[in-house]
Amino acid sequence: TTTGEGGSAFSTTANTEGAGGGGGGGLYGNADLSTLFLGSAGGEGGDHDGAGIPTAGGDGGGIILITANSVYVGATGSSITNNGNSISNSTAVAGAGGGGSGGSIYLAGNVVNVGSSLITSTGGSSGNGADNGGDAGDGGVGRIKIDTPGEGVGTTNPVAQTDDQFYPTIDSDTNSTY
Repeated sequence: TTTGEGGSAFSTTANTEGAGGGGGGGLYGNADLSTLFLGSAGGEGGDHDGAGIPTAGGDGGGIILITANSVYVGATGSSITNNGNSISNSTAVAGAGGGGSGGSIYLAGNVVNVGSSLITSTGGSSGNGADNGGDAGDGGVGRIKIDTPGEGVGTTNPVAQTDDQFYPTIDSDTNSTY
């Protein structure tokens, strides 16, 4: 899912009401990561006539910023993961919670080698509603940016925005890069 998905209402029959599932955390901000954002949380599932306990939405991903002369991801067992949290299924007449969205990953260096799909910022998967509870939406993807004056090597999920500059300056008051 690129953007967060909305939750669904429970399909009801005569004279019954269902509890809707929570929406997934949304995708926002700019692909160039001119401002770094945390991933957003998924929405909480609905309640059916006060009889159930809805599932909370998943947390969104965080902010990862790495600047160095050389950035290598690919040694045995190494990866950078900043995904939103997935949610388990709800129980007892309640809607499921939505998955959280991925966070921001910003890498900068004279050489940046990220391996093959070792850097991810994806949305969390949603849960399924129980009894009269609706299913929830999956979280949206996060943002990945790689700045290097040389060629960056590797692939990311989602696809990274790239630029040929090095060492971003971070304004700690606004989380903006320039």
